[in-house]
Amino acid sequence: MKSLFTFFALFTFAGVVSAAPVPEKAPQAVTYPIRRQHRPNFHPGQPSKPGNNNGLWRIFSRLTPAEQKEMMQLQRTEPEKFRTVMQEKLEKIQAEQREKHRKVNELAEKIRNSKDDKEKTALRAELRAMLKSSFDARLAQMRRNIEANKKRIERMEAELKKREANTDAIVDAITESVISGKPQKRGNGGHRLR
Repeated sequence: MKSLFTFFALFTFAGVVSAAPVPEKAPQAVTYPIRRQHRPNFHPGQPSKPGNNNGLWRIFSRLTPAEQKEMMQLQRTEPEKFRTVMQEKLEKIQAEQREKHRKVNELAEKIRNSKDDKEKTALRAELRAMLKSSFDARLAQMRRNIEANKKRIERMEAELKKREANTDAIVDAITESVISGKPQKRGNGGHRLR
């Protein structure tokens, strides 16, 4: 009896489902693979915007220490000229990157289209050498950045030790400044409350 009841329930359910109106199919959304987001103002294929300095400071880290020193001096004395020069450097590097990308893609296309194994091997070696050169340059840049950060940390640690050694004198000076209502000098001697 139970099996007959189950069969009847399934039969009724199937009838109700088949009699229901079929909804109109909604158009399927086309999905694309997720693209890597490029840093603003630094995509090799896009010109940078004059008002945005993010790309300029990214380029600054690629300069040699001597160039960085020269550019910092220029930034202090002639900020507009500094921005112009850095913008030119940014555009030059972007043009070089576009050219490298073009050459890499061209070589890859030649490799894909080549039927000769010897030619493929030679082209692959050329492509690998080009990519290795770019990779080595990036590693050197990373090494320079690490060294610069190490020096910065050393300076910060020295400043911290100096302040720790002079805590009482510094706090006394801040106390006197607050009581007198005279602003304290900024720079090495000036301190602010946190």
